[in-house]
Amino acid sequence: MRTRSQVTTFCIKKCGELSNLTRSCVVKYVLLSSAEKFFVMYAIESLSRNFREPILMSLPTIHIVDDDKDSRQVVVELVRSMNLAVESYESAEDFISRYNGKRPACVVTDKKMPGMNGVELIERLREMEITIPIVMVTGFADVPSTVRAIRGGAITLIEKPCGQAELRKGIEEAVQLEQENLKKNTQLDEAKRLVATLDDKEIDVAKLLIEGLANKVIAARLDCGLRTIEKRRSTILKKMNVQSVAELVQIWVLAHTS
Repeated sequence: MRTRSQVTTFCIKKCGELSNLTRSCVVKYVLLSSAEKFFVMYAIESLSRNFREPILMSLPTIHIVDDDKDSRQVVVELVRSMNLAVESYESAEDFISRYNGKRPACVVTDKKMPGMNGVELIERLREMEITIPIVMVTGFADVPSTVRAIRGGAITLIEKPCGQAELRKGIEEAVQLEQENLKKNTQLDEAKRLVATLDDKEIDVAKLLIEGLANKVIAARLDCGLRTIEKRRSTILKKMNVQSVAELVQIWVLAHTS
């Protein structure tokens, strides 16, 4: 019998191999954790996107940062019970030196630690332009530290003593946010790739199509024959992998999102 992680990987792999996900791929869907269900459903949903390839996601690694060995081990065991990969660190400095930027990933950090504390770790990661979701656990959530942590990018603060259910929920929220962020980044990259396939003349036509102009008007604007514009329009839609100007607009706007 496959483990839950193997079932998830199997389902996602099948999404990349088949044009339609067969029922047999999700027979054990009910056995998956909520995080794993998110991965599977997103892989299925990605098949219906306009873009050429489905996004294949891997399970994230959860990085635990805590100077207290016993507390750190409790969180490690919780993450393992969720069928997620886990790495642990005894200090923020240790994490900074060892983390290679690989994603998907999330961080669970204690606030009070010798040397660099949890809030300073969050701020340091943002300075390094590392935007992975962070859950901070704290014994006392004072307002200044809370504000700094949230501004730095912490998605939730959990006060000690915290139960496993509360911590699990925080981790699952971080995992889902990480996958959503990666989805947006991947779609943005793909939109830019598609637009980059157009040559200069096709771009001129695409810009006018997006303005809602008819082929005849575009032909007059560009001093071209109508059939030339119709041909370029057809080529644009084919290159952009869309069926309509409305779909073209969606990808064009996404590609030009700063």
